[in-house]
Amino acid sequence: MRFRLRTLLAIPAVLAVTVVGIASIPRTTTVLNNENWSAKYTGLDWTSGRSIFGRRYYEFTVNDLPQRTWVIRYHGGDWGDAVANYPNGDIALTGRCRIERTDTRVYPLFDDLSDAISYTPSGEFAAKVTDGMGKAVLFYPDGTKNWEMTYDGFERTTWVHFDVNGNVRSSSSVAAGDGG
Repeated sequence: MRFRLRTLLAIPAVLAVTVVGIASIPRTTTVLNNENWSAKYTGLDWTSGRSIFGRRYYEFTVNDLPQRTWVIRYHGGDWGDAVANYPNGDIALTGRCRIERTDTRVYPLFDDLSDAISYTPSGEFAAKVTDGMGKAVLFYPDGTKNWEMTYDGFERTTWVHFDVNGNVRSSSSVAAGDGG
């Protein structure tokens, strides 16, 4: 069996390209996992945004049970895509929530919405936030109101939290521009 110099040089090149290709496959890594929260990161540490290796993102799952489960996908910037589902799988809310970032973590603020539509447990339209203005209403699975939040200028200006019997548990009101 006779090898030419070209063949001998080509083998390490093919192996190097194969190793780099395999190392460049985006992976999903669990970065947080506890009783109510889980967070996964998909991508490569050295890519940002869209690249030839795919788009990197974080996906958070928050079990706000028994009311609902949230899934928030974050691709960068200040907002992430959010979907909340009732325990039966029906959509409670779909929209965009603010993302808090520090040097060491990414954290979704799923009650701070820029654009969202909320639904009753029976699937009827409940409320809408558009361009940081409007109202979001969340319900217990039995249809009793759980949260009602009003937004003005991308800030939550009022919120009311109801108990399972429909009684006001707590509330707050902040003038727009005062850091709601």
